[in-house]
Amino acid sequence: ELGLTNQPKVFVIGQNARAQLVQPLSTYRKAASKLLAGSQGNGNKLTINTTAVAERMQQEFPEMANVSITVPLFGHTPNVYLEPATPALILDSQVSGNFLVASSGKAISMLSSGQVSTLKLPVVVDQTGLQIHASNSALAQSDVSFIQQIIDQLQAKRISVTSMVLPGSSRELNVHIGGEPYIIKFNLEADSSDAKQQIGTFLATWSYLRARGVTPSQYIDVRVPGRVYYK
Repeated sequence: ELGLTNQPKVFVIGQNARAQLVQPLSTYRKAASKLLAGSQGNGNKLTINTTAVAERMQQEFPEMANVSITVPLFGHTPNVYLEPATPALILDSQVSGNFLVASSGKAISMLSSGQVSTLKLPVVVDQTGLQIHASNSALAQSDVSFIQQIIDQLQAKRISVTSMVLPGSSRELNVHIGGEPYIIKFNLEADSSDAKQQIGTFLATWSYLRARGVTPSQYIDVRVPGRVYYK
């Protein structure tokens, strides 16, 4: 029997993938069912266009890194496999709202204020004025990696990050840490290895100043390799 139902089984794949879903599983199942029912050819194992349905699913749900559909050798129920994109941070755009951003830099979906408070992800305030749209690139992948490295290395030293800002005036990341009045200025034009160098420079300066009872009031600037400025 070559007939297929338009009521598929939906599977979520990937580590901790269910927790990464930004919509109920029933929403994806309903969409897949509608797409399968949209073409008479999808009702037959020989004529179903699994590629087209998967592509439409990804267009409709940009929070997915990959969608694939298989047809069983025995049975009549298509299988839909969803692989959510890995969320890395929340981008608080001053002109477009809050967006969940994947490690690739892609804007996965727009978020409500309630979702922002629920998700345990770092928030980066975007003051660049660029318009952000779901399914499009919100940040360069290298920028996301840079930000993640900064957060990881500060947390490794038990230093809490209280805010992060992408200013509109230059390619930099301004980070405010707990208990300090100043910001740290990082250079986003640097590559990933320079991120380690910049955070290393900051940590050395931070320890040096604390040992001498000196607290900058405005900033510690580590954007220039081999140099540090504070005020």
